Amino acid sequence: MRVTYSVTIDNVECAYFDQVEKLRDFGSRNRESIAQLVWAFFHYWAYCHDYTNDVISVRTGSTLSKRAKDWTRRIGNDRHLICIEDPFELSHDLGRVVDKYSIRVLREEFERAAEILQYDPNPRAKLFEPYIRFLISGLIKIESIAKDISSSSLSLRSGIMAEEETREVHPLPEILVLGPPAVFETYEKEFCSKFRTIRPWESTLPLSEFLSAYANDTSAVFAGLNHIDLTECSRRQISVANASTVLSADVADLAVGLILDVMRKISAANRFVKDGFWPKAGDYPFGSKFGGKKVGIVGLGSIGLEAFYIDVHYLAAISDVIVIYCALTEQTDHLINREVLLALGKKGFIVNIARGAIIDEKQLVLCLQQGLIAGAGLDVFENEPYVPEVLFSLHNVVLSPHRVAFTEESFQDSYEIATGYLEAFFSNKPLLSPVLSK
Repeated sequence: MRVTYSVTIDNVECAYFDQVEKLRDFGSRNRESIAQLVWAFFHYWAYCHDYTNDVISVRTGSTLSKRAKDWTRRIGNDRHLICIEDPFELSHDLGRVVDKYSIRVLREEFERAAEILQYDPNPRAKLFEPYIRFLISGLIKIESIAKDISSSSLSLRSGIMAEEETREVHPLPEILVLGPPAVFETYEKEFCSKFRTIRPWESTLPLSEFLSAYANDTSAVFAGLNHIDLTECSRRQISVANASTVLSADVADLAVGLILDVMRKISAANRFVKDGFWPKAGDYPFGSKFGGKKVGIVGLGSIGLEAFYIDVHYLAAISDVIVIYCALTEQTDHLINREVLLALGKKGFIVNIARGAIIDEKQLVLCLQQGLIAGAGLDVFENEPYVPEVLFSLHNVVLSPHRVAFTEESFQDSYEIATGYLEAFFSNKPLLSPVLSK
């Protein structure tokens, strides 16, 4: 057959092939023939489709279901390329739109065809990986071309597989980097020596489309997971791991530093001297002694945290200092509200090194302004990077730009644990610190 634009009996543009009606009955009761057609079509599509402009789809099913579902109706730029009768619906997933946003569906269907035909069990390494970066990022435009293709799908497959052998194959595993995070930027050279990186910030496509297309494994190089939809990952059987312990010492360092700073007024005293108020303005106000104080920690691991959900008011009432170090979830959103802050009292201090939204920020600002609590050390904020301007003028507040774990040592450790996760994943080995496993 000659590759061309054609029409169905419904007079709708639907195919690159000029004998659509003959293809429609091809392999209707032959599982292997359907697989061969899928294999051949995807090979052709991989090399000849205009990735940047066209949207295509492949439909299977009986004539009745095809008509009932309006599969021949053109919607927008959706061109239905192949409609074949398949009473067993062995390739039913082909009914989804196959375009640059749904490469994952294309991969799955292609691998199913490979399994049926007992071909290479991992065809994506030979076919998909070399061109997928162009498909997703839109860096190149491959024009649709006319060429002669045999009416036999087996001949189609053989000819294009020969062409496939001349294409570049990337030996490195492919990873999607959500960043550009600081760890990746710091160790970009090392990452790129082990993996081929896909970088969504260099593309105009929505991040959600990148994730649905690429995500089989998700690794957070820090401990926080609030930016990852764990429910959706579980539904899609996506493995998730994080660096749950690698940053503990660095986080503890800054927590203690913020406590000492806000209680002893170190930053405020520094500003007092640099602004020339000492000794002209007299002695600087006394700070508060850290030794002997009771420190309550909200978030001693997942088990300890459960106990604090109902006792956080009591914890605040018996503590001189509250340190927030728990995950941001639906349960912990605004966990520290006005009532908890009032329970902490006028001599109490609060330090947040977790996530800003765990504290009701508006109520925190009011309590600080009104002297209802003694002070606060904040490394995180509810609507980062926005920081309430009123906090800038308060001398009983120490602010940090979300850098609780940013040390040279923690970056090195995070890089090592992230590469460890990735190497384990690509080797089909258990993840080192799994949050969700397939």
